[in-house]
Amino acid sequence: MHMIGQQDEPTCTFTTGLSSGRVQQYLGAAQNNSLCASMVLAKHPYAYGATYQIGGANCYANLGTSYLVSNTAYESCDFDWAHGEPNEGS
Repeated sequence: MHMIGQQDEPTCTFTTGLSSGRVQQYLGAAQNNSLCASMVLAKHPYAYGATYQIGGANCYANLGTSYLVSNTAYESCDFDWAHGEPNEGS
């Protein structure tokens, strides 16, 4: 598991699996999962979380994601506010 988080960013702990649910938006390529999470926050400050394709570098914003699907090709995380605050796509 990997974590990102700076004073001005929420915490996001990545776990293996593909977030699935309401809306995912492709944001482009990222060099790693931490940069993917930062890309998501820059484009969607109140997103639910981020999904990163391992090795493929594809980065997705999770807007209203509700559950994790077993898939070893992806890592996903929920930002620490995801379960208590309104977020985009809800």
